[in-house]
Amino acid sequence: MLSMLHVEGGTGWLRLSGRLEWDTVSQFNRAAAAALANPGIREVVIDFSEVQFVDSVAMGGLISYRERCEKAGKTLRRSNYGAPIRKAFVTANLHKLFRLD
Repeated sequence: MLSMLHVEGGTGWLRLSGRLEWDTVSQFNRAAAAALANPGIREVVIDFSEVQFVDSVAMGGLISYRERCEKAGKTLRRSNYGAPIRKAFVTANLHKLFRLD
């Protein structure tokens, strides 16, 4: 799993690829922490376009990150998710927690 942070204006794009699961979530956490620490970022967008799988540990990490964004006054949304990722989010009722693109 690869996580990259790209900043455009006040938006930090976290571009993910591969499998987001228990043994790769730490890579996401490092990039996500950089987005939180950047005072110029007001909104964080997680791009799932190249993610093939998300497990329950990673979903828990996403919930935790959403809460940390709220406390920091940043908006979090997710973008470019395919049918398998959408199904995983809907099954876990996470689609109600995240603004969708």
